[in-house]
Amino acid sequence: MDEGPFLKEERKLIDTVADFLGHIIQYRLSEIQLKKRLDELEIFHKSTVGCELKMMELEKEVN
Repeated sequence: MDEGPFLKEERKLIDTVADFLGHIIQYRLSEIQLKKRLDELEIFHKSTVGCELKMMELEKEVN
C-alpha cells in the first residue's frame, strides 16, 4: 500500500529507470551545449586567424 498501485520492487525499478533517463537527457543537453560552444569557438578562431592574415598582408605591403 505504501507504493501506491505498485509493489515495492516495481516502484524501485520505476525510480531507477526514471533516474537513468534523467541522466541520459542531461547528458544529451550537455552535448548540445558543448557543440554549440565549439561551433562558436570555431567561428571566433576563423575570424581571428582571418584578421591575423590580413594584418600580415598589410605589414608586408607597408614594408
